[in-house]
Amino acid sequence: MITARRVLLLEDDELDAELVRLKLEDTLDVALTHATGLDEALRLLASSEPFDVILTDLNLPGRDPTEVVPRIKEIAPGTGIVVLSGSDETQVGLKTVRAGAHDYLHKDNLTGDALERSLRYAVERSLVENRLKEVALRDPLTGIPNRGFFDEMLKRLVAQSQREGRGVCLLWLDLDRRLGSMCGRDGPHADLVAGPLRAFGQ
Repeated sequence: MITARRVLLLEDDELDAELVRLKLEDTLDVALTHATGLDEALRLLASSEPFDVILTDLNLPGRDPTEVVPRIKEIAPGTGIVVLSGSDETQVGLKTVRAGAHDYLHKDNLTGDALERSLRYAVERSLVENRLKEVALRDPLTGIPNRGFFDEMLKRLVAQSQREGRGVCLLWLDLDRRLGSMCGRDGPHADLVAGPLRAFGQ
């Protein structure tokens, strides 16, 4: 059975965070790391050993609830995400799943069993997504990243640079003379590089 071993909890309310910790201790043997703000959580995701699952509240101080899951996905795109919320509106759960979360739990109905099941589902779903993405972004014969992979990585880099107010440097190594004629300024595949960078300049 697939289980979560390293869990990051993003929760600004200390009482809610303690409740989650106690519920997890009742049912699972996990290493829980607690962050009280989105910036702190993003730093942990970028600098530490990968987490299996991220448990996150959406209502964080100074943050738009709609930005929380997308920001987490930018830094940890292959990690399972479970949203914890005090809202019982169905639309809230649907929006978080559409934004990239793998499950949604209401805080008032939080039990150890519900947490264990949700974490397991999030891990399993993220593994399936990662396998599908690997198939879609790499050549099936050689395993070499394809144009879709390049596009995704470049767009992610451009988005990060815009957010942080920094420039982007792209180093292109022409290992095949034919590649240069195809992807050069006037080549038929010039948009491979020009598209994302053109968006960056706007």
